[in-house]
Parts: sequence; structure tokens; C-alpha cells
Amino acid sequence: MAFKFSTGLTKALLAATPSVNTKIMSNTISTGDGDGTGGLDTINDTGAGLGAFDRHDYILIVSGDANNGVWTKCINVSTTKLEVPAGTLAAVAAGSVIGIFRFDACGSMRTVFQNCTIDLFFNAAPASADSAEPGAAVASFTLNGNPFVPGVSTNGLNFGYLDGVNMKRAIDPETGITEVWRAVPTATGIVNSCRIYSNDKVTGASTTAIRMDGVVATSGADLNVLQGPSITVGVPIDVSDVVNQVRSGNVIS
Repeated sequence: MAFKFSTGLTKALLAATPSVNTKIMSNTISTGDGDGTGGLDTINDTGAGLGAFDRHDYILIVSGDANNGVWTKCINVSTTKLEVPAGTLAAVAAGSVIGIFRFDACGSMRTVFQNCTIDLFFNAAPASADSAEPGAAVASFTLNGNPFVPGVSTNGLNFGYLDGVNMKRAIDPETGITEVWRAVPTATGIVNSCRIYSNDKVTGASTTAIRMDGVVATSGADLNVLQGPSITVGVPIDVSDVVNQVRSGNVIS
């Protein structure tokens, strides 16, 4: 068993180079030390220019103060405030120009599949992830089983760290615990395959869509479901910690 990469995913991984996706430079930005939710540090903008950032984004701060060069992760976001891990920033008042940069296309699976979603199917995966789905999806994994809208980060899934040969689910910034990847089946039967979509969730035949197909089981598969491949309509199912298994000769398979 090994995940089948779409042409779009292969190109995204092979051609990826660091690039600035979002850049905010303003003299209305200040930073706070421990003044956020539960003692988190903050980046604040009275000009409300922070709306382009998302949870799980990694950002670089460029400034002429103690925070210059800090590389940190967004935990909570709004147009006027980014909350980052406690102990990351020094408190600096607004006045000088501060730059906040988000980098994309760094070549990692975590970046490519940020805020993704996963569909399950009764039929086996097609010969290529460029092909259309092998029938109707019978379950869709989202964060906590909540509604997902393609192109929107809310309720998307995120990969965490690599533990040996297994990819782990990310730590949910809002709760501090491992993300719950949950689906509520719309049919009863035995699941055979899955498709992991990037956040834009392009369906149908495509040679540009970023996605990958795999086999589903309780353990030892490409996607492991705690309750097993047998699903019942309306009964929630969860993904276990082991999601992608890295096999010899593959980056992630």
C-alpha cells in the first residue's frame, strides 16, 4: 500500500521554493508579552491588516527591535490580532514600521495540505489520483466533524510532526490537544479508499489538483480509522494518530 500522488501534488513538492505569500508592513503594529488568551503573546494592528493570516501559519517578524527575526506560529487570528506562543515576543509599542511575513511553498506535506479535508469511498481508489473519484464520497473528515467549505481554512485538517515513519495529526491551537479528525458517514458499508484534498478541494478529473489517494483500514494502511473500515450511517468515526506511513523509496506514502 502506498498513497498515489496526483500530478498537481508531485509538481507542488518537486518545484516548491520558499516564497512570500503574505506581507504586512506597517507602523500601526505593536506586540504584547503575555497579554493574549491564557497568557499568549500577541501581534496587534490598529489598522486591521492581519486578516490574511490563518491559524497554523508560520510567520517571520522583521523589525528594528527585540522581536526582529522571530519565527513563530499563529495560534488564534483576527484582523486586528495574531496570538502566538507565550514567551515568543517582547512587548513593543506601535510607531516604527514592523513587517510580518508568511512563507508558502516550502515543499513540506504539512504546508501543501494545510487546512485539508479527507473523503472516504466504498470503491477502490482509481489508477491515478488525477482521475475522478471512485464514486460518491460516503464520509468526509473535518476538524471535529464540523462543516468545511473549500477554500476556507475553518475546520480544515492539519498534519503535525513526523514520529519515526508516521505522520501525526497537528496540535489544535485553540485547545492545545491533538486535532480530532472526525466524519459522520452518510451511508453504511465497508470503506476501501480515501482521497486527501488540499484546502481548495478540487474534485473530478484533474492534472493540476493537489491530492492523494490511499487505502483505508484500522491499522497498517495509508489512512487508519479507529473504528475500522466498516461504517454505519450517522455514527461518527475518527482518524487515529497514524495517518501517512512513510515507506522505503517514498517521501510520504
